[in-house]
Parts: sequence; C-alpha cells; structure tokens
Amino acid sequence: MRAHAAVGIDLGTSCCRIGLWRDGDVLIVPNDRGCLATPNCVGFLDCTGPVVGEAAVEQASANLANTIFAPQRLLGASFDSPWAQRLRSTAQVVKGDDGSAMYRVRDRGKERILEPGEVLAILLQQMKRQVEQCLGVHVKAAVVTVPAKYGKQQRRALQEALRMAQLEVLALVKAPTAAAIAFSLTNPRDVPRDVLVLDFGACYCDFCLLTLQGKCLCERAVGSEFVDLDSLLVKFCLTDIRLRLGLDLSEDMVAQLRLSMACESAKRKLSQWNQTRVNVEALVEGNDYCVAMSRSYFEEFCSRDIDCLLEIFDICLEESGLERNGVDVVLVGGSSRIPRFRRLVKDFFRGQQPSEVLRPDHAAVLGAAVYAARLAGNQAPDSEDDFAVDDERLPRSEAVSSGGIYSFEGLRLEEIMPWSSITVGDFPQLDEVPCNECFGLALPREAKKLRGSWQKMPSGRVVETPRRPAAMGNGGAQPP
Repeated sequence: MRAHAAVGIDLGTSCCRIGLWRDGDVLIVPNDRGCLATPNCVGFLDCTGPVVGEAAVEQASANLANTIFAPQRLLGASFDSPWAQRLRSTAQVVKGDDGSAMYRVRDRGKERILEPGEVLAILLQQMKRQVEQCLGVHVKAAVVTVPAKYGKQQRRALQEALRMAQLEVLALVKAPTAAAIAFSLTNPRDVPRDVLVLDFGACYCDFCLLTLQGKCLCERAVGSEFVDLDSLLVKFCLTDIRLRLGLDLSEDMVAQLRLSMACESAKRKLSQWNQTRVNVEALVEGNDYCVAMSRSYFEEFCSRDIDCLLEIFDICLEESGLERNGVDVVLVGGSSRIPRFRRLVKDFFRGQQPSEVLRPDHAAVLGAAVYAARLAGNQAPDSEDDFAVDDERLPRSEAVSSGGIYSFEGLRLEEIMPWSSITVGDFPQLDEVPCNECFGLALPREAKKLRGSWQKMPSGRVVETPRRPAAMGNGGAQPP
C-alpha cells in the first residue's frame, strides 16, 4: 500500500509549483517537461482531452478561444466584474445562472460550460498525478498559498476546486506568510524580530509584516499592490509597432499573446543582462518583429509603478510603530530580482541588505510544503499508513487548532487576519465585497494617501483595502 502524503502548492499568478517534505528536505517535483514551474494554463482540444502547462501554452496561439490562462483569477468573481470583462477578450467568459463568471469551451467536439474551479481542478489533478508517479506516494492533502487579495468567496471557490481534484485542504496560507515560514526555518533566532516579507510576483507585490521568534510566526499586517510590468512592456511594443510599422494590433489577441510571451522572457533576461531583444517571428503579416531593450530604459518606464510600492511600505511601518532600520527585509518572488527594485528597497531601509530564501521564486512552495508536513503529521490517521512522514527528525506532537492559530512543536503560525469581511471604516460600500470585485470602486485620493493598500481595524488587526490600479496612461496598469 502506498504511503499517504501531504504536499504544499504555490498557486502563483502565472505559474504554480508543488513540493513535498521528503528525507529531511523539501523536494520540488518537476512536471512532465522537467520544469519546476508549471504555467497556469489549460487547453481544450478536439482530438484529445485537456492539456495543461507548457503543452497548453504551445497550442494557445492556434486555439486561443479554448485556452484558459490563470483560471484562479475568476474564482468567486461575478460576470460583471472588471476581471471577467477584461478576460472576455482572450477567453469565452459567459454568465452563469447565479451571475458568476464561467468559461465556455469546446472540448472534444462538444461545447461545455465550466466554472473556474473546474478548470483549476484539471491543473491541480495533473500536478497531483505527477507527484504520485515520480515519488510513488498517494497525495491526499495539501496546503495551498493564496494571494493577499483573496477574499471569502475566492477562498471558498478554491477549496471547492481542491476537493474536485481529490485533495483535502489542510490550510490556505497567504504567499508571503508561507515564504516567512521557509525563512524562519533557515534563519532561526531566539530573540523576537520583526520581518517584512516582500513577495513581488508576476502581477502583484504582496507584503506581510510578521514577528518571528525562533520558529514561531505572528502576522501583524498584510497588503498587496497591483504591478504588472509585463503589460507595460507589451504596451511599449504595441506603441512601437504602431509608430514604426503603422499597424494597430490592439484587436489581434493572438499577436498580443505571442508578444506577451516574448516580453516576459525579455523581462527575466534584463534582471541578469544589461540588454536584450524582444523578438517574435512572423508576428506582423508574416514579418518578424524585433526591438532592442536595455535594462536602464526598461527600469525607467517602469519606475513609477515600482516606486509607488515604497510609499505603501512606509505607511505600513509608520502605522505599526516600527522604524525602517528595525525590521529585517526578505525578498521573494521572481520580480524581486529586478535590480532597480532591489536598489530601492536597500536605500529605503537605510542600506540594509535584503535577505533571500534560497531561490526567491521557490520560497512560498518551500514554506507550504513544510507546513503541510507538520499539519499532516499531527492529524489522527485512519490507519498506520495514513499521512506517513518519511523523516524521523520531523517532530510529531499534538496539534492545537483554535481561533485561527496552528501550534505544534518547532513551528507556530498565528493568522490574525479576518477572512470573512473587509472593514474599511468610512467606506461601508466595500464591506463584504470580494477583493476582485473592488477594482470598479475608487477611494478618495486623500484616503489612499493615508491608508495605502491596508488598514488597521479597531481591534488592532490589519486588513487590506482594495484599490483600483492607475490607468495605463498614467504609468499604471490594468488588472490582469
């Protein structure tokens, strides 16, 4: 009988990763292409069943109407939300009977109406199957990381997707908190310290302020800011094509998809090289498109989006009563490698060199996998094979779960953030509204300046305040 195991899943904006505690370490399991990161993409074909990951991305340009990118973006969203309206240009988004956003695809010659959770379950099932084939275990449960913006409806929809993928939900942990777990395990200290984790991913910069003591964690503040540098680079290329070639590709979704992939690759290269090229073959009327891009120029036209993050960090520290030189800074996420962002963070924290957790883009899945092993090992098994933990050095002790506090030997995670509602004081129109519904609402300018993207509650807790991104013409970006 195969041993049961619990995994940690990092459900990022563009890619997802899955890890498992094994032999005293976390093993990040590669997909069928040998890559540790699997694109959040599902494609439906006429001849075969759904394909996921790289295979779905490769066929997207020829089958865009039946290819879905990042289905988790529509979890818990209504059809009238700005998220759903924007995604209608690249996917068949229709209105469900309850007003929710759903996908219409053609799968094996038949038209199907699918909930976003059903599409996400297909991706999760493939990742689960890959772990079982590689390691010979039966994956039964998971700890999943979620963005800081996820609200009650999105969490409920994600839990349903995990159940459809035959995964028991041990916990949903915010991505920067999961990264803090990995940091606390690799950098334990006996004295209490305040740590600000900055998780700069593909579209968001999530941050979490925690107090760490040894391997005990306590959240104090959490927030998120929308920063989509890929979209800015795509907009630059579209403008360049219009000015140089006189062609308008604003309605050509296939060309924009191919251009977006090339821009994402160029952005990654500019974190290491001083110059690269955005090169797409046969993009415009059979002609190749190529434009040179230097790191300094890229950082210049992205500066307003990156610089605005510092104001939010400053507000967070000020209202928490902390000095800049009194906190440790941890950078995680792929976009945290951008040199300008690293320089600004270092200067903002008065020359303090930010810390890292091994590879920045693996920090969240490392923490989620460790947390999954702890919770699974502390559950009452149905049989002696249930939730087997391979490493004898992993302590087994009684778990305590009450009031959002998970406590066990060697690790303590205390989540003080309420998930049921958003309390924003003088703005009751935002109460009980899922976070992805709030992009249509705008707070007054003076309120944004005082509150940033998070706010304290009367009890001393902190919740994020959803805010609408700036318009593209003002240096911002639209929701993905």
